[in-house]
Formats: sequence, structure tokens, C-alpha cells
Amino acid sequence: MRNLALLGAAVVSFSLQASMANADTSLLPADMVTDTAGIALATPASAVQSAVQMTPFVEAASAMRLIGEDDTRRLSFYLAADQAAKAGTLRIAYTNAVSVLPDGASLAVSVNGHPVSSLPIRSPQGITTQDMKVEPALLQPGWNTVTLRARQHHRVDCSLDAVYELWTQIDAVQSGFMAATKVPDGDPAVLMTAGRTAAGSTELRVIGPSASVENLARQAMPVIQSLALLLGRNDLKVVFAEASSGKPGIDLYLGDPSSKIQSAETRAVLAAAPGGLSIQDRGNGAVRVVLRGSSEQAVATALVHSVNGPFQPILSGAQALRQTSVITTDQPGRTRLADLGYTSEPFAGRLFRTSVAMVMPEDFYPGDYASIALRLSAATAPKLAPGAQLLVRVNDKAVTSHALYAPDGATLRDKPIDLPLRAFHPGVNKVDILAELPREDDKTCDLTARNEERPRFLLLSDTAFDIPALARAGRLPDLAAFAGRAYPFNQRDRMDVYVDRASPLRLGSAATILTRLALSARHPLAADLRLGAPTGDLQSTALVVTAGGREMTELDGKNLRTARFAAAGFDSMTTGSVTERLGVPGSDAGSEMQALLQAFQQRTADERSDPSVLARIMNGLQRGSDMVGRWLEYRDVADQPPHYRPDEVLATISQTGNGSHLASVTTVTAATEEDLAQGVDALTEPSAWQTLRGGSALVRRSDLSVVTAEPPSYSFYPLTDTSIGNLRRLTAAWLSDHFLVYVGLILLLIGSFGLWLGYIVPRKGVRTVR
Repeated sequence: MRNLALLGAAVVSFSLQASMANADTSLLPADMVTDTAGIALATPASAVQSAVQMTPFVEAASAMRLIGEDDTRRLSFYLAADQAAKAGTLRIAYTNAVSVLPDGASLAVSVNGHPVSSLPIRSPQGITTQDMKVEPALLQPGWNTVTLRARQHHRVDCSLDAVYELWTQIDAVQSGFMAATKVPDGDPAVLMTAGRTAAGSTELRVIGPSASVENLARQAMPVIQSLALLLGRNDLKVVFAEASSGKPGIDLYLGDPSSKIQSAETRAVLAAAPGGLSIQDRGNGAVRVVLRGSSEQAVATALVHSVNGPFQPILSGAQALRQTSVITTDQPGRTRLADLGYTSEPFAGRLFRTSVAMVMPEDFYPGDYASIALRLSAATAPKLAPGAQLLVRVNDKAVTSHALYAPDGATLRDKPIDLPLRAFHPGVNKVDILAELPREDDKTCDLTARNEERPRFLLLSDTAFDIPALARAGRLPDLAAFAGRAYPFNQRDRMDVYVDRASPLRLGSAATILTRLALSARHPLAADLRLGAPTGDLQSTALVVTAGGREMTELDGKNLRTARFAAAGFDSMTTGSVTERLGVPGSDAGSEMQALLQAFQQRTADERSDPSVLARIMNGLQRGSDMVGRWLEYRDVADQPPHYRPDEVLATISQTGNGSHLASVTTVTAATEEDLAQGVDALTEPSAWQTLRGGSALVRRSDLSVVTAEPPSYSFYPLTDTSIGNLRRLTAAWLSDHFLVYVGLILLLIGSFGLWLGYIVPRKGVRTVR
């Protein structure tokens, strides 16, 4: 079993290593018949059906929201060569805010850079579907890009704040490309037609009997990771089911039909399928994937052949598309907005906005040792109001601004604006460039006088980001690195996945997190599935998924510890803030006691004697230190998560250190397995997953929002870069984190120099030169 997991972890990666291309074909069963590309065809090409087939966009619903007066989104879909040649129809389903003025609001649509149509934005009461015919000349085999640009204005309000009330939401379930012809079953493009459920997620259902769900999960883990990477969708949800539901998504059958552990349905499907990997369109967005082999090694080898054969164009094309959509900072360099697909166009509204995604390395160490330089090239129109300014926000926090007010307009060429590295975290960071562009005549709010032909701002596409050399030192706990690039799991040859009990819901939750980590790492992870709790001699990184949180936790002073992990000797350094600030399942007594104590202290504060002068000084220094610390780390008082009662918490995720083994345990827990499944869905929702940071987080039961908490301290992985430059940057970053130490060293040096002068001058005397 373990050999399959280890082999499957090397099945697919975007580098497509040569070692995988030389997989051992002798392990294939004798009845396996494949084509020259290495994939088995379930039906001949002549059996192609003529029904219309929709290919959804890869992006999740959270990436399809257009906000403000002028916003752009780029969506992608995959087409087979025959589909691109015969073209089809582009379907856009959308709804918009009621505050959007219907007159003049439009959604411009282009395909691969060529304009296709402009749709009116007039659907505040529900979803409206618009179909646009696309000519074959605009399409290409493989990956295609759709650019949507929404221009919309407020019905009654002309203030800058009202701009944030404007939005248009594209429906991820009903939007996509309607091909005029179906590709044959067995073509990899069939996989890309898998639809989404009504909840907006892409379900990957592993079909098999519940009695053997543990063995099924072990065998399926490398396969579902590979399918997740092929699909490229980050809204994937893994479900273990006994039978196909017929809903949109992917039904996965794998194994040997002669196996005794297979159900009747699975045995029938496997018996009817050819050996190896076969794909079949079941209609209505449902896709069946069958991976048949006489042994686990044969199943794994068939998957290797498929990835290195027909699926290779999907993987390589997706990698090239990703490289042009985000800024990677692994190496110093310059990236222009034009390199990310941005085009310069005059802007006539009140609030200009464009966003870029910046991916920091998993071992990036933030600090004030350098900054990212935004090289701004832009122009402003005359007669802007004095409040005009450019704002740069990183992860929804303003980090810098630049005045744009100039009575006669201004032209900026390569203007450097520094973005402090402390505002960034490992993984995906969202950088928003906003220009507030008020005019005096905005105060009259005459909607009929709006002139779209009179622009206010122009951001040139040669605006660039200069990335400096970064300090590299992996630290734990850090959920941002965990979500961004699956750190530290991507640093190990293998990882352990512990599930407290084998049940479809528990194993589905663990598999969902594993596939999300594979997408973050951009390659499969070698995962060993284990039942029960980890032991104290664990020497690898581990993912622990448990249900029954009220039985699994105990209070130890200020720290919340998991009972089985505490007994095993795991370090609980990261979980103190959970008890104090958040509240978790199982901490009823401690949390209620803490709340009662705080209420008592507040009500009796007036009866206490006046504090001493020393106490006042110490309290003042502590408040000052806290304030400076929040300022340095771009935190506000409002960022401190409030206390939650245990019944308000649906699920929690936290990282703890594994003692001297330099590994970590990431634990996801909930009170029941139903809560666990719902909590994992909330945690892995794409927009929530990108907000994970700190040492722990919880999912609120009321609105399924994710609340994070910073750890009280960090531990560090062994340095992989021991160069002088990296050590210098790390020293500067550490001193910026511990500014009191820095100030103390400066005072010590000054004092030492003063003492030295006081010692030397009286003994040497003063010499007068004549």
C-alpha cells in the first residue's frame, strides 16, 4: 500500500521529470490495451455524440467578481483541436448589485485578446445568461483566455465609498464555453468538461463500498492529486461514495474488477472498461474516470503513462498560463504589468483599481531589510481635487500612498514607491493599486453630466515591480506558507496523514485538504494514510484530521493542547493564543473562567489603589512596545481576534512543532465528523484558503468565516541558504522584529564609546598644535 502512495507522489509534476517517462511497463496487466499516447480509449472516435458540450472556466467563483467602476477579470478554459476548429458559443451568466446604474453599465468580452461582444449589466434580481457566438479564428487548441471588463456606476451616490458597493458576479456553475462538437470519450479534454455542483464546487467522487473505504482511500490518494493538478481548479472537493449520484463532477473508479472488496457497481464499471485509464462523458457535466489495473503497481504505472502522454499538453499549457498571471519572487528581477496581460487604457471614473497576485517563497522571512519597489508610470488629468492620491494595499491593508494632486495634471515616469516586505507573507499576496480621483464637480452628483470621454487617470503598462533578494528561513508555525506552497510538506520526501477513524466523511475531509496542498505545491505529495493518532517518535511532517474535538483537547495552563499529542510529547508552542483569543471545542471551562475573571477585573478597577510610578512607567512602555509592534507588522487593534465560545466554533486548524525532529503537525479538528466536513469545505474555499496565516485559525459556525491568530513564538527550519548575503538579510530582519534589542545595542555602543573617551582623554591629555 505504501509503495503505491510513494510512487503516486512522483506521478505528475509540472517539470515532468524524465524518470517518470521511463516507468516500468512490465507491471501492466496483460489485458491492458492502450493507444500510442498511453491512454486507453473507452469508445472509438466514430462514436462522438453531436450534443452540445460545455467546458466551464477553471477559475472559482471568488475569482469571478468584478468590483468598482472599472474592473477586469481573466478566465481560462481548455479546448481540444476539433472543438477549437468548429468553434461554438461563449456563455456568460451573471448577476449584479442593485446599486449599479443600468444606463451605460456594460461588460466587455474578448477571447484571446480579440473583442467578441459587449453585454449590458442589468440583472440585480437574479442570474441572467448571455450567449455569444465565437468564430473559429479566435480560438486555439489548448488553453484559451476570456477577458471580462465591467464598467458600472452608482445609481445615486457619487462618493468614493459608494464605488465599493458596485459589483458584478459571474456564475461559475453556468458560465463557460459551449462547444459545437463533442470530443470523443477518452480524449483528455473530456476531463475539462466536468461541471460544478449547485454549491459551486467541483466534486471528485471516489466510488466504492464503505466497508473498504480505508483501502480505497490509500489507493486513491495519488490519483486524486493527479486529477486535481490536471483540472487546475482550486474549488475541488473529494467525496467517498458507494454509488454514482449523476451530479456534475467526476466519478472515479479504480482497481481490479475481480477484487473481492469492490461493490457491484464498481465491479461492473471496471469490467466494462479497458485496461488503464479511460474517460467518459456522462452528460450534464458528469465525467467518469476509470483506472483499471490488475495490481496497485499496474494502476500507478498506467497513471504515469497517461500523464506523460496525452495529459502533457494540459499540464505544460497550464504552467505557461500561470507564469503570465502572477509575479513569482523566488529570484530578484523586474516584472512589468504588461507581462501580466495588463493593457493601458484611459480611466474616467473616481476610483481606479487594478490587482496583481504576488507569490512569495514558502521560506520567505518578512522584515525591514529591503522593500519591493513599484516603478510607477502614470498620468493624471488637470482639475483633480486636492485629495487625489495613489494607494497601494497589500492583502487588503494600506501600506503606502502618493499624492496625485496637480492643478495642471502630472506625468510620472518610473516613479519609485517602496512597498515594505513586512507587509507580505509566504504564499499568495494580493497587491491592489488604487487611484482616488475626485473632482470638484463630483460634489454636485449630476449623473447626467458624467462625461466618459474625459479621462482622469492613465496607468501605463510599463509600470513594474522590482523584486529584491529576499531573506530565506523557513519558520513554523506559518499557515500562510502552508496554504501558499504546502510548506513544510513540500520539503519532505513523504508526509503522514493521520485520520482518527476510517469513515467516508473523515477520509473525504483529509483527501480534500491533501488535494488542496498538492495544488499549492504544484506537484503531488507522497502521503501515507494512517489511522489513529501520531506517536511521540514521529520524524516526519504530519497532517492530522480528527472529529470529536471535545474529547481530544485539554487545557494546560495558558496553552491548549491536544490530549493525544501532549501525551506523545509534541510541543504546544503555537496554540496559546487559541485558548486566550479564540476559544475552541473542548475549552468550555477555561474560556468561561477567563471571561469571568476579565469581567471581575473591569468592574473592580475603580476600587484599586493608584499604581506606583514604576508600575505606570512599565505599563506605558508595554503599551508603547505593543503599539510599535503592531505598526511594524501592519496590524491594528481590530486585527486581534475576539474570544469565541466553543459552541460558536465549527472547526479549527493549528500547527505545532514536533520537538527536536524539526517537523510539524498540522491538526484539523471539529466536534463531529459532519462539522469537520463543513469546516474543511469552509477552510479550503479558495478565497478563505488564501487568508490563512499565523499559527492557528477557526471557522465560525454562524457565517463560516475564517478567523486567524498569530502564534506567541516561532521556530525555524534548518537554513538552506547559508550565504553571507542571506545571513546579513536574516540578521537585519531579526533586529527589525526585535527593535528593543536593536535600540539596546545602539545605546550600548554609544555608551561604550563614551566610556572609552572618558577613560582615554584624561590619561592622554590634550595636545595643542602650534
